[in-house]
This record gives sequence, C-alpha cells and structure tokens, in this order.
Amino acid sequence: MPIPEEIGFDTKQIINEVVEKVEAFENKYGEKLSKINDYWDAYKGHLSKARTTTPSSPSAIEGIAKTFVYETPRAVDNLSTTRYRMIMANDPPFEVLSQRGDIDDHTLYKIQARHSFQLEKSEYRRNLRKALTSLDLVGTIVVEEPWISWPPGDINPIWEGTGFIPRPLNQFFFAPNALSIDVADYVGTLDVVTPY
Repeated sequence: MPIPEEIGFDTKQIINEVVEKVEAFENKYGEKLSKINDYWDAYKGHLSKARTTTPSSPSAIEGIAKTFVYETPRAVDNLSTTRYRMIMANDPPFEVLSQRGDIDDHTLYKIQARHSFQLEKSEYRRNLRKALTSLDLVGTIVVEEPWISWPPGDINPIWEGTGFIPRPLNQFFFAPNALSIDVADYVGTLDVVTPY
C-alpha cells in the first residue's frame, strides 16, 4: 500500500479533515446516537435508564418500560426472525438459471455451488440476521460491502467477491447536511485500527 506522502497527500491534513467531519456529524446527531445506544442497551437487557414509575423522569427512555418481560427484545427478535425466515425460505436464497438456455445443468450446478460457498465463507446468514435485528430495532441499517477474498491474504485466493457486513450507526458518519444517507456528499466508518 502506498504511503500518502509518496503520492502527493498530506497525512495530517487528511486526518484533520476526517476529524472535522466526524465532529460535525456528532454535533448534529449526538442526541440521536445516544438514543440508539440506549435502545441497544434496552434490547440487551440493560434497563438502567428504562422508564421508572414517573414517566416524566429525564433519565427515562421514551417508549421503554422496566418490566419483568422485556418487550423490546421480544418484538425485535420476532420481527427480525420473521424477515430472516422469509428471505432465507429457499436455501440458497437464489436460483441460477440460463437466460438463453445454452448453459447445461452441470455448469449451472457448479455456479450455484460456488455462490453457496461464497455465502458460507462471507458469513452471509449471520450478518443478514444481525442486519435485520439492527434494522428492526433502530429503523436504519448500513451495510458495508467490501471486496473480500478467501483464504484471507492469500496471493492466489480460491474466490473473491463482495462481502456483506452490517455496521452499527454509532460507527458510521455522513455529511450532516444531507437529506438522506444515499445522497450524502461523503460517508465513512469509524474503525479501531490496531497492528493485530
């Protein structure tokens, strides 16, 4: 990978620009991100800020009650499980067909087997389930589609393809003046980079 200075970029300037954009996003959406974190805590069963006997309590999360049966996880799991089962009703969730009819069944079977192998190695099922859970809890989901290969880091990989990695909204930022994420001037993800 080339060093930014070798191709005419200033690393400090890039870092400062990214930090400014993340801060601008957090300044505008900080309260919403905090609510998203509260809802995730409630989903996981950490109801420290759940509504107490006084609904006007400033520490209460709107719409969540501190009950013995946690309704939020139950509702989210029911919805996401139903969506998941509907999407994955056919296993695999696709069928390889020849548009013109000039590809024999043996070749079609090999193509479908390869796609099924790719879905397995990219952990599509697990990531789809996570994405649907986040979608039903928060209402929005961001899915990163990086170029991946298997085995990872191999010079001659067995296959390459597009990944399917759901990202939590608190690790994602976009231009705060955008009306919608898909028309934002820029989008980015916050990752913890380590040498490991």
